[in-house]
Amino acid sequence: RVGGGGGGGDQGGTLDINLLESALAALCNVLNNSQPSKDALCEEPHSMTILVSTLFSSSQRVREYAVGTIWNAVFSHDGNIATLRQSNGVSALVHLVKGGSALAQQWAAAALAAACVNETVSQDVFMSRGVAPLVALVDPQSPSRTCEFSLSSLSGCCKYEPNLRLFEECGGVDSVCAVLNTTANDVNGTPNTVLAALQCVTVCCTRTSPSCDRFCSQGGASSLLRLAANIASSEGDQDDQSVVSEARVTLRVVAKRCKAVRYALVEEEGG
Repeated sequence: RVGGGGGGGDQGGTLDINLLESALAALCNVLNNSQPSKDALCEEPHSMTILVSTLFSSSQRVREYAVGTIWNAVFSHDGNIATLRQSNGVSALVHLVKGGSALAQQWAAAALAAACVNETVSQDVFMSRGVAPLVALVDPQSPSRTCEFSLSSLSGCCKYEPNLRLFEECGGVDSVCAVLNTTANDVNGTPNTVLAALQCVTVCCTRTSPSCDRFCSQGGASSLLRLAANIASSEGDQDDQSVVSEARVTLRVVAKRCKAVRYALVEEEGG
């Protein structure tokens, strides 16, 4: 078991830090793509509560291993997502997104993305004020994986209307446009980030006209057209084709609300 008798983490000296790091690293590895291991963790009483408590350890490495373990635990596992919520884990993950190390921020965003397939988690994100810190990580200067996971988290949690309003209020559309504007000319290095950005735009623009209007005013639609054209003119791999496909889905969503995009799309496709 990862925690000491006092309720987890390194508090009270109940467990040697090096041993705790090793235990979490091993557990993180075991849980990676292992459904039986995830089931076993879910069935172990208080296991998620102990893991969440280690997110507040004084050791940076413990915090990083803990959040990686939680990410692997909740990925494609409804039971562990439920115990994460019961353990107030969503607010703990948001806390790391706000102020963790670069790696902890990245993995916390990934864990939230995995958990936000459950709509009730999106409500927890709202209560934890998690939208703004996620938007802050959506930046062309952020590590590509951090940006990708933050966008994926936002795609999930913005299906909940109050989160979408916060996303719009804190400049989320502008941040996504900045990522697309930067990557439109060279998608080869970051296809997953581009896909995550496109999916986020699709979610937001499907739901509100303000998001769509802002996206167009910031040059987002032009970036999509340029992105599709650049990939189509090169010998793209399967990832590129996935980006083109998603870009066209996004364009059609935007075109339903924006006449200028509708005309541009018709012209680009030759009428």
